[in-house]
Amino acid sequence: DELTQLSGFQEIREFRCPVSGLPYIYNPVGIVSPEQPTRVILYDPAPSHARMRWAVSIVEPQDDSPLITKVIAMPETAFSLNLRVPK
Repeated sequence: DELTQLSGFQEIREFRCPVSGLPYIYNPVGIVSPEQPTRVILYDPAPSHARMRWAVSIVEPQDDSPLITKVIAMPETAFSLNLRVPK
């Protein structure tokens, strides 16, 4: 909803996955991967694409470098917490 108020986004009416029909999830804090220096900030609400979720990831700038964004496919396991309970 916040994006529709920004300049350049007025013509985009729906921020929904065309396969599931569900609205995309925007997470301004992002999901951080321990394996990669990226932060996933926008993603499909369900694994509707061959059991994957399309997502937008960012690489935060170092020094004077530009912000880098990429569209990536992520497995469902990247979105589930795997908390181990101590014995």
